[in-house]
Amino acid sequence: MNILCGAIETKEYTFTVEPIEASLVNQGDVGGSSTSGTDSVATGDVELEEFVDGDYNIEDIIYNRIPLLDVNVFTDTPGGQTVPDDSIVAILRNIVATWYISFRNLATIALALILLYIGIRIAISTIPEKTGQYKSALISWVISLALLWFIHYFLIIVLNINDYLVSLFEGSNTEENTIYETIRTRAWDPRMYIGIPATIMFLVLIVYFYRFLWVYIKRYFAVMILIIIAPFICAKYAFDGAKGKRGSSLSNWMYDFTMNVLLQTVHALVYTVLMSLAVELAVTNVWGFILALVFIHFIL
Repeated sequence: MNILCGAIETKEYTFTVEPIEASLVNQGDVGGSSTSGTDSVATGDVELEEFVDGDYNIEDIIYNRIPLLDVNVFTDTPGGQTVPDDSIVAILRNIVATWYISFRNLATIALALILLYIGIRIAISTIPEKTGQYKSALISWVISLALLWFIHYFLIIVLNINDYLVSLFEGSNTEENTIYETIRTRAWDPRMYIGIPATIMFLVLIVYFYRFLWVYIKRYFAVMILIIIAPFICAKYAFDGAKGKRGSSLSNWMYDFTMNVLLQTVHALVYTVLMSLAVELAVTNVWGFILALVFIHFIL
């Protein structure tokens, strides 16, 4: 079902990508049977357990390998993995899709009311200056309508640019052993002057992992909220035009969305460049480990 003209006829949706347009694939009832609700909860519990117990590190977050943190709602392989329809990732995307369509329909109604208001003011206005002002507001309304029905292309472009650049930086990282594997190997060294410092550094890496996790959880929900409110931002552009002023809501929204999405690109770039140097130094002496921790702190 096309995200632009599809009617809301089913209970849940999920975003997917087609060659030219963004689509909404009808998922029907998540359960599909009277016992599927329990299966859905069980699947979600397993997914959370795998996330908590999984062997994840900061690289997995930065290089977008965790489905729960992938903000690209237009891909069918979040985090480079295929997720079931009743997974937490799919459920969250269904919620975003449902609210996006609902808000888009409400924004369309708001635009219709604004058009009616502008038409009435043009019809009853006898002052040429006022008539010119309302005609300018009509132009803003047309732009707002176009934005409302095509804003998702902007979302797709920004999200796909981020995915492409992150994959590019990940591919350019040619280090065979990550800093985690190197430190973990040294932590098992029976020599205390090597094992103890490496163990302390590994614990510090765990702390930084959860700090990165918190940053990316906030990023995920920030991007989801920005996607949901996108239709209202487009409608507000017409509202500001009808009042005869140029608001900054649209530009601020575009800036916030772009910066939140491309934060991962910046992290991937800095991490790839700096950590490759730190790993090379860590092979020979302990200062490489310390430098790696400094770099990770710098990225945050």
